[in-house]
Amino acid sequence: MRAGIFTNLYKDTDLSVTRLLVETLDKNGVDWLIHRDVGGVFAGNAVFDETTAADIDVLITLGGDGTILRIAEYAARTKTPILGINLGFTGFLTECEPEQIGAVIRELGERSFHTEDRTLLRADFGEGAFHALNDVVVLRDGQSRMPELEVEIGGELVDRYHCDGFIVSTPTGSTAYSLSAGGPIISPHARALALTPITPHSLHSRPLVVSEDEQILVRIGGQSVATVISADGAIKGTLPAGGVLRVEKSAYTVSFVRLGTGRGFYSKLLSKLNKWGMTER
Repeated sequence: MRAGIFTNLYKDTDLSVTRLLVETLDKNGVDWLIHRDVGGVFAGNAVFDETTAADIDVLITLGGDGTILRIAEYAARTKTPILGINLGFTGFLTECEPEQIGAVIRELGERSFHTEDRTLLRADFGEGAFHALNDVVVLRDGQSRMPELEVEIGGELVDRYHCDGFIVSTPTGSTAYSLSAGGPIISPHARALALTPITPHSLHSRPLVVSEDEQILVRIGGQSVATVISADGAIKGTLPAGGVLRVEKSAYTVSFVRLGTGRGFYSKLLSKLNKWGMTER
């Protein structure tokens, strides 16, 4: 067993959790590499980054869901399962908390875990293709006028939306931006995508759930409009009126380590939604 370690320095600012993880891996005889961002702190150990195809069996992330989103495409391309240790607020994608590191690494060493595959999106809008684990979003750019977004599936018109934006979300992303915009929560075991307009100027516009095997085309309409395209919150470029965005299921998937000590999707869902319902003073 060989592990790769990817630390969010904004979450583990003093690297105390990373050091605990390294010590625990060493005690359990698990070989490890560490991401180049913090490689200098652990002098003498092998490092990796997103440009290398590291020989690792599991990628351990230290941070929150955003940390996983940053490394998800790399994990998909190298077919490396992700084990997330939660240092963030939500932690829908993470598998355990820092105090569980000892038990988790023992399970890893014994290989008493299974993996769960999640759908990845592939999007193309003329400036190259990119991937997203949560969502691909079209947003009105700054002071631009509100666009008219024409959505097609399989050559058939779905609707024309006068709105601030449009979200194409995987089941994984259904608990993220799409949920905040009024979209449905989708089980990660469902082979579906959620299409959610953002503040549509229409009483009939509603979120739509479609098959993940369908290709979604979003055409930008209107006059003097400009839109921004993002994937998992990262800006990928802009589209003017007349531009077209294509979104479909990627040939890649992202795999997650699931342990006997971890909680299932519905248990996490209940816990996290209740947590969001409480306003901290």
